[in-house]
Amino acid sequence: MVPQQTTVHSFFLTQVPLLEMLPMAIVVVAAAGYLWGMLATKLDCPSVRLRLRLLSVVGLAVTLALICLGGVWPSLFTIIAIPAIPAPILFSVGLLNPMFIGRKPNLRLYLNLCVLASGLAWAVEMSWLHHFK
Repeated sequence: MVPQQTTVHSFFLTQVPLLEMLPMAIVVVAAAGYLWGMLATKLDCPSVRLRLRLLSVVGLAVTLALICLGGVWPSLFTIIAIPAIPAPILFSVGLLNPMFIGRKPNLRLYLNLCVLASGLAWAVEMSWLHHFK
């Protein structure tokens, strides 16, 4: 007996396997977790360096996912991904020196916007795949 694969049904009666949506959902949840963690981080607490390093790892992964989404083929996601190209480099620097991100509010704003753009782009991609594939 062959087990049936769980699917998501949309209005247009197309089926997208749930396992196909899982990596996209992980990126969206990671982006939300990054934003929540960055907003909850106080720069005067003793564990700020460790927290910024962990957030840099998540931010690096999420912005690389945005650049991959924008680099697959020219689309709206490419326009969103182009301003985020320096973000993985800055997150890598943040891994080595977390206070580099902590001391510069404009840099934190840019990185937060890049992560927000990545989460929203992947949420739109999930919605598009769910409704129009």
